[in-house]
Formats: sequence, structure tokens, C-alpha cells
Amino acid sequence: MKLKMSKQARIELLSVWREKYALVTSRYRKARIIDYIMQSTGYKSRKTVIRLLSGKKNTV
Repeated sequence: MKLKMSKQARIELLSVWREKYALVTSRYRKARIIDYIMQSTGYKSRKTVIRLLSGKKNTV
């Protein structure tokens, strides 16, 4: 059984990780952050998560 995350919870999670993602320089660490966000939120596309973390797309 998969639990759904509310939109507000996704916004809060992404806002916390967006700052950390911007400070990380290692590709390995960025990949781990992306994996964590995908697992937590249920997003299926890495590119979507990258856009959300980099601030290029404002929708959640």
C-alpha cells in the first residue's frame, strides 16, 4: 500500500531540500537527494525533480 503525500507536504519537503541541493557540488550527493525526493513524493521522473529543486519550475 502506497501512502500519498499532500501537496502542502510536498511543497514543504521541496523547500527544505532546494536549499541543500543548491549548496551541494558533488554529482553523487545530488543524485542521492533526487533519489530521496522521488521515493518520498512518488515522482517518477528525475528531470521533474531536478526542475523543482533547481527552481526552474514552480508547480508541485
